[in-house]
Amino acid sequence: MNGSGGKAPGEQQEQLVVTISRQYGSGGREIGKKVAQQLGLPFYDREIIERATQNSSMDIRLFENSETKDVPSLLSDLTAGGQFAQPVMDKVFLQQAGIIEELAAKGSCVMVGRCADAILYGHHQTLRVYIYADADSRRKRVEGTYHEPGGDLEKLEKNRCTYYKHYTGKRFGDAENYDLCLNSGTLGEEECVKAICSAFHNHKAP
Repeated sequence: MNGSGGKAPGEQQEQLVVTISRQYGSGGREIGKKVAQQLGLPFYDREIIERATQNSSMDIRLFENSETKDVPSLLSDLTAGGQFAQPVMDKVFLQQAGIIEELAAKGSCVMVGRCADAILYGHHQTLRVYIYADADSRRKRVEGTYHEPGGDLEKLEKNRCTYYKHYTGKRFGDAENYDLCLNSGTLGEEECVKAICSAFHNHKAP
């Protein structure tokens, strides 16, 4: 038993996939990576894109930007190169969903973004985590860590919400969609990591 009274990592009997949904600039990816390291689990983020494009002729930018870039704008960029409008985005989603299901079936892991929380829910044991933060904290991270303009937060967040709603039928960020919601702006990354690891060890199947 660990100090919190939960299971030690080696005592885990059933596989459990941790899905990290996050506001842009909240540090969700970094938190997810640290959680995976502490739990000794595979971490999937960029790997989902790479696997999805291996057997696809679709432009990799579709997979990289599908959640956050304005879809009409993204499609406009690509139609000149022969890609075809909205059905392409549906194919992108289905391709990524297939990879997410495939990776989850292999065992416990940590996944970031791409609607993994909704795709896996009801099919695999999941711990669905949502990371958020106030706008100032996110803007500082975007500008200081990502070295990107912080003025695009609202637009990027709107695009992500639209994408999530379209493919899951749910509202992105609604607490009822998650098992654990954490404010990285007030808690900090390390406390978020501790909370997720504790929840992982103490998780009980519904």
